[in-house]
Order: sequence, then C-alpha cells, then structure tokens
Amino acid sequence: MEFPSSWDNSNPHAHDVYNRCKKYYSSGDEDKFVNVFKPSIFSRFICGELMNYIVISVILILIKKKAYVKMNCNITLLLLFSFGALLSVIIFYFRRVLYFDFPCFVIPYSNAISLPLCIFSSAGIIISYLKQCYNNASLYNKHYNEDKLRNYKRGYLHKVCFHFSEKYLIKLTLIFITMSLLYVTFFTMGEYNYTIYPSSQGFCTLNYELAPGWLLLIVFLFGFLPMAIHDFYMFRGNFSFIRTLSATLISSFLMVTIYVVTVNINKYTCSSISRYFPSEFFMIMFFFIFYITHITVPLIESYIVNKHVNRLELTKKGLYKVFDDELLYKEFFEYAVKKRSVEYALFHVEYVEFKNLFKFKIGINTNVDDSSSDILQSPTSPTTTMSLPFLSSPISTISPSNFLTSAIPAISPTSPSTTTNVMSKKLLQTYEQIYTKATDIFEKYFKEDSELELNLPGKLVKSVTNSYYDYTIYYNRYVVNGTGEHEIDMNKIDCETLFDDVHEEAMDSLFLNVYSSFAKDKKKVLEKKSSHDNLA
Repeated sequence: MEFPSSWDNSNPHAHDVYNRCKKYYSSGDEDKFVNVFKPSIFSRFICGELMNYIVISVILILIKKKAYVKMNCNITLLLLFSFGALLSVIIFYFRRVLYFDFPCFVIPYSNAISLPLCIFSSAGIIISYLKQCYNNASLYNKHYNEDKLRNYKRGYLHKVCFHFSEKYLIKLTLIFITMSLLYVTFFTMGEYNYTIYPSSQGFCTLNYELAPGWLLLIVFLFGFLPMAIHDFYMFRGNFSFIRTLSATLISSFLMVTIYVVTVNINKYTCSSISRYFPSEFFMIMFFFIFYITHITVPLIESYIVNKHVNRLELTKKGLYKVFDDELLYKEFFEYAVKKRSVEYALFHVEYVEFKNLFKFKIGINTNVDDSSSDILQSPTSPTTTMSLPFLSSPISTISPSNFLTSAIPAISPTSPSTTTNVMSKKLLQTYEQIYTKATDIFEKYFKEDSELELNLPGKLVKSVTNSYYDYTIYYNRYVVNGTGEHEIDMNKIDCETLFDDVHEEAMDSLFLNVYSSFAKDKKKVLEKKSSHDNLA
C-alpha cells in the first residue's frame, strides 16, 4: 500500500502512522485505510451524549446538593471527577473529528490535568465508601463489645481509609498535576515529538509526554482497583450498595484494562473496528459506569425513598420513638450499620445528652434542691452577666475537673449569701459539664480523620466550627482563666443551640437513608405475620 495521497507528505507523524499500519493493508486499500481515521457517527454520538450527560449531572449535583450529601455522597470529589471526565471527552472528540489538523501540544497538557482529576477523585470516592464500611464495622463492634464484623481488619486498604482525608487528596492531586505539567513543559521545550511554534498539527503520535498519566493509570488499574474489589467483597452482605459498587469496580477494571491493551496494539488501532470503537471508547464507558453508579443511582434512590415516605406517611416522630425503645433501637442500630450511617444515630444520642444539660434555666427561684429550679439562662433571655471574683487561683496548679469547685470559698451555713454562692457553684459545675460535652462532641463528629466524622455540607461545618471556637475561647479566657476583673456575658457561654442545625441534618439523613427503609421492612414483616395469622 502506498502512502495516502490525501495525507500531508511533509508531516513526520503521518509517516509514523503509515509505517505502523501499512503491513495490515494490501495494495489498493488506501481509501479503506484512510477511513479508519475518520470519526464514525456512532463514536461522535457517544461522545456528544456523554458530554451532555456530564453537564446535566453537574447541574443536578449543584441543584440537589443536599440530597447527595444526605445519601453520603462526596460532592467535591464528584465535581472534580466531572471536570476531569468532561475535559477528557472534549479532547478525545475534537482529536477524532480534527484528526488531520488537531494541534498536538494540546493533548499532553490536557492529559496532565484530566487524567489525575479522574483517577484521584474516583479513587477518593471509592475510599470514602470503604471508609464508611470500616468505620461502621468498627463502631458496631465497639458498641456491642463483640467481634461480629472482625474481618474488616484484613482489608488491604484499611489503613489508607483510616488516614483518608478529602483535603489531603486534593493537595496530592494538585501536586501531581503540577509535576505532570512541568514534565510536559520540559519535553515541549525540547521539541521531541511536536512543536508549539509553529504548531505541529494532525496525526499526533505521542510517547514520553504521556508517561506521568500512564504511570498513574497503571497504578490505579493493577494496584488500587484489585485491592478495592477485594475489600468490598470482604464486606459482602454486611452493607447495602456493596454489590452495586463491586460490580462497578469490576466493570471499571475491565474497561480500563481493555483501553490499556487496545491503545498499545497496532493491529487494533489500525483496523476498521477502531473507527467505531476506538481505544478511548472504553475510557468513555468507564466514565459512563462511574457516573451511573455514583450520580444517577443515588438520585434515583433519593426519589424512591421520598416516594416511600409519602406513601407510608412516615414522619420524624416515628424516628424519635425508635430511640426510646431499647429493642427497637438495637434493630435500628444494626440497620444503620448496613446503611453506613450509624454515626448519625450515635450523634443523636450524644446530642440528646448534651441538650439535657440545659434543662435548667436561670431564674428567680433560689431553692437549689428543687429539680425544677432554673439554673441556665435561656438563649432568648436578656443578656446576663456574672462576676467571678473568687476565680483567682492559678489554673496551672489546679486540674480542670476540680478547678471550679475548689475555687469556691467555704461558706457558713448561717451566712445570708449561702444560697447565692451555692447557686453560683452549681452554675459553674453545670457549665463545666456543658463545656466538656461540647468539646467531646466536636472532636468526635467534626474533626478530620475522626471515626465518627459526619458527612455534612461545608458551610454548615464551617459555621459550627467557628461558633465552637468562639465559645471555647471566651469560656477559657473569662471563666477558666478569669481573674474577676471582667464580668461574664452569660449569652456567650450559653451554647445550647451550637449543634441544632447539625442535628437537623443528621436526622434528615437518618430519616431518608435508614428509617424509611427500616419502617418499610418492618411493615412488610408485620403484614406477612398478619397474613400468616389469618391463614392459621
């Protein structure tokens, strides 16, 4: 077969393609050979549909952000994956459509950005699901002091999940992208395979420039995916959505493997089948599979759950009643473990304990023995201040647990100020309990890498964090380390509403993810039992 007359004879890349493929064609097959590199309607249609799908998905993620968060989805990583996938598909589409004129320097630069975004974010999303499984298994064992889910420690990614943080993953992604861009720039300046000015166009055959992306892809394919498949298989039957995720990982492994194999086989890239199913088609299928599993399915599940809620006429009152029944709560707790949402149930329990500390309000009744006495000020009450002249002992010499009580001077029973001082003492002890509980809840449910860290909107976490730090700074400065020179603004140490918004989000998540399915299954059991009794 002769060199195609329609090709640019002065383009060295065109000769590279010709020399690589000519042995698979006979004399007179010029037209057949040239048609291989012209995009088919099918491949253009697939690319166009995926681009539309990605754009629509991003819009849905932004519109239905709360629904995705309540379904335990990681919004940030989904958006990063979307951007990387969209960039990859756009470059692939125009590279096929403009095969004979596409500027070659665009490919390595776009690849250095899009591939790390896709690989790191998809790995992060998978690790997020695995982390939920590991944490819920660990919490189940600790809660019941048993080893029912003991296999979870045998997972290959157990330690990775334990130390996983979205913030560090994003930093790692940015570092890898920066290094890849520097690497590509080095080869671009050396003009090994292409030039920017004048721009090398068409028949782009690149080798060394794509090395960082290929290295990352190989590690993801033959290192990360097999370990993730093993770990998900280890949890089979213990958690919901595991079978779907396992099937997704296996399908992703097959699609990426086929891409890696076909893109390096000349016989395939030179054959007519590559016109309809180019190697990049299998990466597109990987994107499709990932999108369906992590974006479409959660949205459909959210719709189905809301439909069930309306049909069964479920309310949150029923959810609250579950926590009041010991036997029912145990069943619900195990159900929450399967749904990877047990941390929300535990948060509710601790939230109730926290709120119970505020059952007293500051009032005019000074009878401290009366359980109905008001000890804490209501958030809606007028500003109250309190002077602490007796808090003068050095904090470094007294432990926090006994500081507030030991700093109170001894009072004679006959003293006219006995009631007031005892009132102050009890007030301070109560505030110390509140401070300790608030700190405990914050460190358990809001600190990164915490086993009980809640999946919450970023704005809500930031708001609670800022309010908590303002509260603790004021408390430590004027109550714990106070010298009595400043009066204390009681409103600033009254943190009763600190976790209210978070609790509402947590109960919404429990209601949609766990209670709706739990109530549905319980209803089925009751109906089945009733039917059996009627037959008997």
